[in-house]
Amino acid sequence: MIKIRFSLFVFIFLLVNLFYIEKSSGEWKILGPYSGIITSVVIDKNGYIYAGTEGSGIYKSIDEGKSWSPAGNGINNPFIPSIAISPDGAIFAGTRDGVYKSSDGESWTRLSGLPSGYQVQYIAFDGDTIYAALWSNAVYRSNDEKNWEMLKEGLSNPFVNSILIDKDGTVYAASEGGAYRSHRNGKKWESLGLVENIVTSAIMDGKGRIYVSTWRDGIFRTTDGGQDWKAVTKGLSNSNKPSDFIYPC
Repeated sequence: MIKIRFSLFVFIFLLVNLFYIEKSSGEWKILGPYSGIITSVVIDKNGYIYAGTEGSGIYKSIDEGKSWSPAGNGINNPFIPSIAISPDGAIFAGTRDGVYKSSDGESWTRLSGLPSGYQVQYIAFDGDTIYAALWSNAVYRSNDEKNWEMLKEGLSNPFVNSILIDKDGTVYAASEGGAYRSHRNGKKWESLGLVENIVTSAIMDGKGRIYVSTWRDGIFRTTDGGQDWKAVTKGLSNSNKPSDFIYPC
């Protein structure tokens, strides 16, 4: 098992490269994998790093980014918008050809039951329940990785960029037309505002505060589950740039 030794490990995707920053030095360092635009990254329980790319499939590093190798055997589409790890350690990849699953990080099997022809923009887990955001279609939920339930009612903008799940099972969706919320096992979405914003990502801190990044207006924060939002752009050099979050992982 490899132990990630960085005191603060933060990823940022910059075109074709993956960077990290160490708290001790404060310097950004390049990790690679030098192949395709990087769209997603995860670290498994062994410390292995998986990077999804835009057109070059999945790459894997078992030595903290010193070297990389292709790890997408069985995946038919090389566009990988999302990668996620389930609570039991399995790795899931969202592609333009559905959701794929791997138990070893090398060989992949396509899950059945989802409509074809949609890009799987994001994957998230609530225990054994998996959520998949199909770009321009809806969010889908499954408890067995075979049968999927469409969750679209109330989701006025189905272009969902990311999904955030609170510890109580509340599901938040960041979309091209604002933020939405659905309760655990719920079948409907409710709008949380920001409808004029393209919301690109959402995270929650240890105090339950939710932060979202937007395409045009920087970062917003809510302390009440999305009822009220406050811009938190002070100190950002250019809040008008498209943004994804970078955060400790």
